[in-house]
Amino acid sequence: FSRMLGSRHSIFRFFNQCSIRNIRLFSADSDHLKQTLDRIGLCFKRENLANKLKDCEVQLKEHDGNHRAQGPILKEQARLNNLLKSHARLLSNWQECLSLRELAKEDAAFEEEADRLLADSVEEANELEMSSLFNGPDDARGCFIEFQAGAGGADSANLCATLLGMYTNWGERHGMATELLDTAPFPSPTGGSDLLFRSATLRIDGENAYGWLRRETGVHRRVRISPYDTQKRRQTAFTTVIVTPVIEDDTADWKLDMKDVRIETCRSGGAGGQHVNKTESAVKAIYIPTGEAVRVETTRSQHQNRASALNVLQSKIYARMQKEKAAAAGAIRNSVGDSWGEQIRNYFIDPKQIVKDNRTGFESSQALSILDGSDELDKCLRQAVASLP
Repeated sequence: FSRMLGSRHSIFRFFNQCSIRNIRLFSADSDHLKQTLDRIGLCFKRENLANKLKDCEVQLKEHDGNHRAQGPILKEQARLNNLLKSHARLLSNWQECLSLRELAKEDAAFEEEADRLLADSVEEANELEMSSLFNGPDDARGCFIEFQAGAGGADSANLCATLLGMYTNWGERHGMATELLDTAPFPSPTGGSDLLFRSATLRIDGENAYGWLRRETGVHRRVRISPYDTQKRRQTAFTTVIVTPVIEDDTADWKLDMKDVRIETCRSGGAGGQHVNKTESAVKAIYIPTGEAVRVETTRSQHQNRASALNVLQSKIYARMQKEKAAAAGAIRNSVGDSWGEQIRNYFIDPKQIVKDNRTGFESSQALSILDGSDELDKCLRQAVASLP
């Protein structure tokens, strides 16, 4: 009998400990949710979202009847409304979680419902906090990513191709549209079929694509044992990445003057034989005042490639002008990652995997996973966006 009594006491003690632990976990998650919602609320106040909504209403009245002009304004109005409504709903969820937890003291059936609602709300609040950080004038836009292999020969050309794949995979995993606009192949020292690029240009279209990736501008460095070195030594490779927003004609406050642009055509690269391109479909757009140039050979249509090249060129010049405007106003941040020529991240593959971000201090032991555009890259990007002042 004493053994049975002792066993019952042990079971009671076990369930009591589980209950205490569950309460502590609920309390910690509840506190985390409230703190996250408080930060979001402060961000909304700082950005004057309510006033921005009123500005949208005024602008819509000013452009009454002009559907083309109203399009971007309506899109921004919907985005702001969604942010505010989501914040209010999550605050309501937090209150409901606390109420359900109180009811669970009398009826355990409410405990599971409270835990489930809290878990869903925490996840949604984390996503909302990220969305609240995309408050730049161009964050909601798509983006162009230009890659330029640096010092390091074939290894840097391989890194250029690897980063192109990383951002392509990342965009597709997030349901965004990706389009490869141009590549400049680099000959393989081994004569193999491995991808090597001197340069490349990628377009990603999706919600907040530029907001997510704008801090990726800079020099990326990789250290690994080179497959192109017969002595199997560690080699360092560099690739410069430049991210600019997609500026469509109907939303830009600055437009490219075609008097300042020179268009050149040439044959696209590619396979020979029956697939050889016999027409000059590749287009190179040059901005005469500065010499900035963009080359596109996405399709066999010269007209489509010309339109894409001009779009990339306009976006590139727009981004530079915005940067110069900020510099003139004394608003250039002292962050390392804001300089196009600064080394922002290191990828160490051998002897052990590790990624180090020089701006945020982010570290990960999953270098290959990050270079594949996985969820681990999201963690790196989140920290970069959150570190913006």
